[in-house]
Formats: sequence, C-alpha cells, structure tokens
Amino acid sequence: MVHIPLLLCGVAPVYNLKERKGKPPLQLTGEVLADIFLGKITEWNDPALKAVNPGVDLPATKITVVHREDPSGTTLLFTEYLAEVSAAWREQVGRPASVVKWPAGVGAPRNVGVATRVDKTEGAIGYVDRLFTSYEDMKLDYAAVQNKDKTAFVRAEPDNMTAAVRGILAEIPEDLSFNVANKPGKDAYPICGVVYAVCFQALPEAERGRVVDFLRWATHEGQPLAAKMDYAALPPELVERVDRRLEAIKAAP
Repeated sequence: MVHIPLLLCGVAPVYNLKERKGKPPLQLTGEVLADIFLGKITEWNDPALKAVNPGVDLPATKITVVHREDPSGTTLLFTEYLAEVSAAWREQVGRPASVVKWPAGVGAPRNVGVATRVDKTEGAIGYVDRLFTSYEDMKLDYAAVQNKDKTAFVRAEPDNMTAAVRGILAEIPEDLSFNVANKPGKDAYPICGVVYAVCFQALPEAERGRVVDFLRWATHEGQPLAAKMDYAALPPELVERVDRRLEAIKAAP
C-alpha cells in the first residue's frame, strides 16, 4: 500500500458566546481545552480561561460541551492533540481514537451536526473541521490555540496548517505516513491532520496511468484549490517527495 498526502486539514474549536460576537477570538491553551472537554472547567468565566484571555470580560455562562457521537476522523485528530498536551486526558480518556468515551457533554452526528448544535446553544463549545466554521447560514466563532512553542496563539488557517508540516519535513519517513499534532513553529497550528489517497503500488497496468495522472494533478495543479475549500496545500518540499512515490507506482511491475 502507498500513502499519498493530498491536503492538510485543521480542527477548529468553535464556540457560541453572544458577548463575544464580532470581537477578537478567544485564546485557548491545550491544557484548558482538555479540561473543558473533561468537564473540569464548566463556566466561561473560570479563572483558567481568564488567565489566557487577559482583559477579556468573560460571562458566567455555563459551558455546554458538544462532541461527535459517530466515528470520526475529526475526533481522531482532536483527541490526538488532547492526548499530546494533557496528562489528565491521557489518564482519564486514553489514546487517540475515532470513537472515545466522552467524560462530559452531548453528542451530535457529523461535523455539520456539531456545528449546528453549537450554533443553537448559548455557551456551547465543540470541534469541527475548519470547513464547517462557516456553513450555509452559520458562521461560528473559533478560538486561537496556543502553539507548541508557547510563543503565540494560532488559528486554523491554511497557511498555519502548512507551517505545521514545514517544521517537521526532516522527520517525515520515506513512506510519507506521519501525524501533525502539536508540532513546533511560531505559526504552526497544533490541531492538524493529513488527507491521504491510499492505493496499491502494483496497480493493474490499464488503471495505473489514470491513477498516477490524477494524483499528480491533485498534488500540483490542484493544490491552489485547497485554501478555497478551507484546507491547506502541501509544502513544495513534500510535493517533491510525493513525486518520487508516484514514480514508484508508475514503475511497479
């Protein structure tokens, strides 16, 4: 099997606070985010939230945690990050997974279900693919998350997703299978993932050319379309390595 990276994605913590509409995004550290989803932080004016949002007037509104109720790659990426940054999360919930036993909150199906529940619930917080921060008539606020270096709070924007991969290029193995959770770099968004195409290396000769041509288009001419869809392009240095993997498919016996 061959893994071909196509795009990068980001998971955004979305929230609904009427007092913050039209104002700069709230800031969250990994520890605070984990404690919210563990049910340890239950009100928006909690001292831990005030500490990372100095000067912001936070209301005494109850926090309603919204999470996925169905198996989800978005959940896998989100819990991959929480397990990376929070010992309490690792001890209470365990390893990253597409389905977890949530300590707090209410479930909703799919990204659009979580987004809709947050949009309709004052005080809610959830997590969605960056694409669903704005969907049809919904426009959700989403937080800036502290980077691994603890030097900045970064939002799930395409350039910041690409920055997360750019900082680990030397660590990516030859098979191009890697994770992007909480990687170093001032601009690196810490809750990221990779969208892959997965195929056999030894494809039937009649299909091989079409598969390779499509994957080459997706990783070259198709890359500028990523940001328009709220995803992110691969760094050019990684695309060069993808080309070598595509050549291996093309040359397979």
